[in-house]
Formats: sequence, structure tokens, C-alpha cells
Amino acid sequence: MIAERQAATSRSPAQLAVDKANVERELKEAHRENSTARTKRQRLMVAGDSAQVAACTAEIARTDKLIETLTKTDEDAREAIKWASACAVQAENEKNYKRIQKAVSEAANDAGNLDSIIQDLGAAIAKLAASKEAADTVLQQSGVMPLRDHLTAAQIKNIVDMGLYVSTGGQFGKPVSLDSIHQLRESGRAKLSKAASEYRELTLRQARITLRVEVR
Repeated sequence: MIAERQAATSRSPAQLAVDKANVERELKEAHRENSTARTKRQRLMVAGDSAQVAACTAEIARTDKLIETLTKTDEDAREAIKWASACAVQAENEKNYKRIQKAVSEAANDAGNLDSIIQDLGAAIAKLAASKEAADTVLQQSGVMPLRDHLTAAQIKNIVDMGLYVSTGGQFGKPVSLDSIHQLRESGRAKLSKAASEYRELTLRQARITLRVEVR
């Protein structure tokens, strides 16, 4: 049986099924020949033809042996098909597991990368807050009133929320206003770069006015 199983692993269940069908045909033919010989022997025994009876007895013995061999071969073929089918299923399962392993690993890696991005975002926001505080200090030391409603923590949070909302199609973040994703994208309200540009322009204009500086 071990040999049959080893052979089964190198052949598909369909190929083994063809072999089994051939054995079944041979077995059916052997049964037919055996039955014919037994019937013929009965007639010859009545007729008293001992020579032909002996020939029929030999044919019955031959076909009995053949039936025994083919029956065993058929049973082995059935087991080989079951084994090959199990091996095929196992091979497919292992193939699917490798696909699953790759997909899950990619998802886990992406999650890890997102974690790093979140950490970077936190660091960038902290750096922005420090830069804004430093700029306010310089403005105050120079006698210029800082703009209290630009690049504030609340404004940054709202823009980050809107940016996430727009970039993820509404899955993360929040719109803050009643504007649609398209409107937020077109207006630029979901971009820190626009808020930064406005902050620079308005603050420098106020500094020029307060300090009476003309930029040439």
C-alpha cells in the first residue's frame, strides 16, 4: 500500500480514476469469463466429457485467481485515489495558506507603517506648535501683535480632521463643516499648506504695518 500511495502522489486523482476504470472493466470481463466457464462445465459434466470438464475447471481456476488479483488491484486503486485526493487538497490548502500568509503580512506591515506615520504626525504637530510659539515670541518682542486665530491648535486639529476625511473618502476624520468632500478639496480648506500661506501673508503684512517697513 505504501508503494501505491507514493505513486499516487505523483499522479492526479483523475489519472488514477482512469486506471481504476480500466481495472473495473477487466474485473467485469473476468467475472463474465468465470461465469461462462462454470455454466459450460455444468453442461459438460452432464454430457460426461471429462477432458472438457478439466479444461473448464482450469479456466475457472485461472479466472478465480485473476478476479482475486483484480479485486485487490481495484481496492488499492480506490485507496490510491483517496490518498491522491487528500494530497491534492493538502497541497491546495498549503498554497492558499501561503497566499493568506503573504496578504496578512502585507496588511500587518502596512499597519506598522501607519503607526510610524501617526508617530511622525504627532512629532510634526508638536514641532509646528513650537515653531508657532517661537514666532509669536519674536513678534511680541518686536512689538507686533501675533495673530491669535491662525495656526492655533484648534485650527490645526480641524484641518487634520478634514484632510483625513478628504483623503480617505470619508472613512476617517470628519468634515467639521457642511461642505462635501469635493467642496473641501476644491476650496483647499482641508490643506495645512493653505492655512500656512495665509498665516505667513497676514502676519508679515501686520509686521510691516506695525514696524513701518517697506519691502523692496
